[in-house]
Amino acid sequence: MFKSILANEMTAYLELREMSVSEGFVAHDRRILVTLDCHLISSGFCSKELTEDVLGSWISTLSGKSKTINTKVGTVRGFVKGDIMTYIEKEISYADYVRLRESVNWNNFFKEQTEKCLKNTLYSIEVIDDNTIIGMGRLIGDVMYYMMVDIIVEPSYQGKGIGSNIVNK
Repeated sequence: MFKSILANEMTAYLELREMSVSEGFVAHDRRILVTLDCHLISSGFCSKELTEDVLGSWISTLSGKSKTINTKVGTVRGFVKGDIMTYIEKEISYADYVRLRESVNWNNFFKEQTEKCLKNTLYSIEVIDDNTIIGMGRLIGDVMYYMMVDIIVEPSYQGKGIGSNIVNK
C-alpha cells in the first residue's frame, strides 16, 4: 500500500491504531497517510526523518476547508509523534475516577462509597495517551446480571471511537 521510504513505519502505525480506534478512523488515517506517502515519493524524499520543511511542502499541496486541512495535518503529526493510545485492564484509582467524571461534568460521590465501588468492580479498563488516563469503563454485576458503567472519555478525545473501543474491549 505505502511505497515511500516510510512505508514500514506507516504500516506499523496503522496496525497499532487498529488496536486503539475504530475501523473508520483507521481508514481515515490510511487515506491521509497515502497522500503523504505519494508526496514523499513525488518529491524524491529519501530520509527516515520527516522535517518541518517536508511537512510544510506536503501541507501546501492540501486543499479544502481549513478544518479539513487541520485534521489531515493533525493525523500526520500523530504519525510523526507515534501517537498511540493504550488500553489497559486494571483497577481505576479514585483520583483518576474523580478527575474523569469531573472532565465530563458528572457528579462525584463520597470518597468512601466510591472507593468501595471501585474495589468491587468486576472488570475495568483505562485508556492512556501520553502517560495520561483519558478514558475509562467499568463492568459491574452479580451472578445474574452485568452492566457496563462509567464509560467516560475526556471531552478533547471524544468523537474518535474511544468510547466504542472501551465497550468492545
